Amino acid sequence: MVAQRFEPEPPAVFCYHPQRWKMVVAALVGMSAAAWLGLPALRTVRTTTERDPRALSPLAVAIACLVFGLSALAAVAVDLPRL
Repeated sequence: MVAQRFEPEPPAVFCYHPQRWKMVVAALVGMSAAAWLGLPALRTVRTTTERDPRALSPLAVAIACLVFGLSALAAVAVDLPRL
C-alpha cells in the first residue's frame, strides 16, 4: 500500500458583512432622542435668566445622544464594523 500524504485543509475564512441598516437606525434613534430631549431644554434655558439644573441635565443627555448619533453616522460613512 502506498501511504497517502494528508495535507491539512486551509482554515475557513469568514467574511464580515456589516449590517449598515442597524447603524443607521442607531444613529436615527440617537438623533431623535437628542431632539426630543434637547429642544425643550434649550427653550427653557433661553427663556430663564437663572441656570436651572432641571433644564441643564436633559441638555447634557441630549448632547451625549447627539454625539452618539453623529459617531454612528460617521461609522456608517467610513464603513467601520460597529460602535
